[in-house]
Amino acid sequence: MSRTNRCTSLLIALALLLAAGAPALAEEETNTTDLAVPLHAKLGTVSYPVSGASELGQQYFDQGLRLVYAFWMAEARRSFDEAARLDDNAMSHWGRALAYGPYLNQGSPPEDQLETAWEAITRARELSAAATEKEKAMIDALAARYAEDPAAEREPLDKAYHKKARALAEAYPDDIDLQVLAAASYMNTTRWNYWDDDGKPLNDGTLWLVGQIERALEMDSNHPGAIHYYIHGVEASDNLARAVPHARNLPRTMPGAAHLVHMGAHILIQTGNYDEAADFNLDAAAVDELYIGMPDQEGRYPVGSYQHNVHFAWSAAQFEGRSAVALQQAYKLRDKVRVQVGPNRIAESSRPQLFLTIPLFAQARFGRWNDIMSEPQPRAEYLFETAIWHYVRGLANSATGDVENAREHQQQVAAIAADENLPGMGRVSAKDMLRLAATALEADIVSRHDAPEKAIPLLEEAVNIQDNLAYTEPPPWYIPMRQTLGAVLLEAGQPDHAEVAFREDLRDWPENGWSLFGLLESLRAQGKTDEANRVQRRFLRAWSRADIVLTAARF
Repeated sequence: MSRTNRCTSLLIALALLLAAGAPALAEEETNTTDLAVPLHAKLGTVSYPVSGASELGQQYFDQGLRLVYAFWMAEARRSFDEAARLDDNAMSHWGRALAYGPYLNQGSPPEDQLETAWEAITRARELSAAATEKEKAMIDALAARYAEDPAAEREPLDKAYHKKARALAEAYPDDIDLQVLAAASYMNTTRWNYWDDDGKPLNDGTLWLVGQIERALEMDSNHPGAIHYYIHGVEASDNLARAVPHARNLPRTMPGAAHLVHMGAHILIQTGNYDEAADFNLDAAAVDELYIGMPDQEGRYPVGSYQHNVHFAWSAAQFEGRSAVALQQAYKLRDKVRVQVGPNRIAESSRPQLFLTIPLFAQARFGRWNDIMSEPQPRAEYLFETAIWHYVRGLANSATGDVENAREHQQQVAAIAADENLPGMGRVSAKDMLRLAATALEADIVSRHDAPEKAIPLLEEAVNIQDNLAYTEPPPWYIPMRQTLGAVLLEAGQPDHAEVAFREDLRDWPENGWSLFGLLESLRAQGKTDEANRVQRRFLRAWSRADIVLTAARF
């Protein structure tokens, strides 16, 4: 669902982050790269002293824990591996077992990782005689998460670990890291499934989770793990305002971890803070780029997290009406995917193909019809990308009066949507995305070349399809369809119904300029002058960084 010239220095990126508020937390100022495993700068101040650790081994242990909280898991593994190589103490192997196991973005790790986790926790138990009582309890709790057989069913293991992690947190209520790890253990038993479609708690577990992390934040409002899990814990709830201060604070707690620089945007984009959401992701991509291209790339994430940051920056910039930034990020994302993801992998999944279509979506969002017509047709085996190519060309044809070709492209989209060979997209249904595209394109053709009122049922169907797409951040479809519905209702001479559509969109996407403009036009058409004047002031604030002029809520 910013600044165009980005910094390339980590210190400059940090300065930009600090411009909005409090001073940085004390931490290392520079990377230590002359070691076999680097000690990275700007990873905050989380420290968990463990028995039997040398000074350097403790630094690696702390870095590993910080990176677990930042979901920089491969680098966390390297850190704990190095701690274990240096000291071979029980807790360094506990850290290895933690990092090689499941986490929120990978509920079922590959078997070789689980084998390493089992070996690590076994070694931790062997060495536990020299550990403290609390450390022994931590090792015992984490051991419940693993089995000697890496193919063992994960659900009972994850639940067993959560039971022990929760009891451990209750036994040591003043240990904030045990509180945070207990919350994380619960999240992994019901990944991404805490709230119903109305944002209400699914069960008592959700209530426990939120309360648990809020208690941790009362202990330390700067704890990066607590903030990170809190954002993921409440981002699909009906009360996002509670997380906004934490979302704004998170980047400064670990400014060297790009994923945490980015994470606040999950809340900010949903609360109408599109400028901050865009800037956080531009900053996060700049931090990523400090690492991409370095000779030692083991454990770094130029594919997943980096692409996610660029994708997010594009989405947020579109809400602001910043076409130059949005298009820049869209082309950047497509170029990175083409370089970093092989063609066979692209053909096998609609997910990377979605990233390849982002420039097409950006062009359509801003009505750049000539640019769309200059885009070459994708490879035939890229079914999803090909369908979106037909979709945007159909929009361009419709907008420029070529009805016959627009209809041909609409039929192509519908045909690919029904193709059994269409690859999946993960949590979001690629088939439903293309059903939405076919329906939206048909509505566009009807509204422009038949009668706007005849397109209304089609747009209502498109809204319904979009509402039922799986939740993701940023949103999977590039434009809220209620904006298009509202624009067509205005064209059909139904400003009262248009007002309803725009207000509903503003409920979902607060203070977005597209719907504020549509609402303004709807109110003016009804003679509601005073209210229109108030909405105009809101629109001018929302559109303060835009580089386009609107004449309607759609192009």
